[in-house]
Amino acid sequence: MSFCSETEVFLGSVILKAGSIEDAITATHKEGINPGGQIMVCEVPEGLTEMPPIPPTMFNKLLSRAELETFWPSRTTGELKAEGLDPEEVVTAICCNDCNVEVAR
Repeated sequence: MSFCSETEVFLGSVILKAGSIEDAITATHKEGINPGGQIMVCEVPEGLTEMPPIPPTMFNKLLSRAELETFWPSRTTGELKAEGLDPEEVVTAICCNDCNVEVAR
């Protein structure tokens, strides 16, 4: 999950395991690692081999772009658009500020 402000300023990324996007958003709120803003969600398939493995210490914490890029290249939606890519075709989901709320269970 990548968080940004309404003006697309990067706020941080979180890598976690969850059953759904809603569960992931709720988990970030409960763990205190959700900075608010818009969310771009990318699903990482189990057994992914094209990318370097994600270090266990990088799960369940708010990562800076520098921390994220120590093991995984990252791009903002603006950078994807500049490369001629449609972010909605590259990522699993994009959530607006209003959707970034903890779901009561």
